[in-house]
Amino acid sequence: MATVVLALANADFDPTEAAVPWDTLARAGHTVLFATEDGQPGACDGDMLTGVLLGVVKATKKNAAVYARMTEAEGYATPLRYADIDPQRHDA
Repeated sequence: MATVVLALANADFDPTEAAVPWDTLARAGHTVLFATEDGQPGACDGDMLTGVLLGVVKATKKNAAVYARMTEAEGYATPLRYADIDPQRHDA
């Protein structure tokens, strides 16, 4: 299986765009690492979880639950820094 780095913004990323790929990769047996610019945990746009953004956009309940699981995943609280992503050690 591959080691995949999921690069996240430090703040305001779309929870669905991060969590669904993480879930798919993890369920397939890949090791998923996280990275942010400064190595601090990222946080999604809270409005995407708790309210409606721009009147129409919001994570579904199912995807909000996937995001919650992702934030509990190993490595989420201790991401790599972008500068530490190594193409020799990380497959994608």
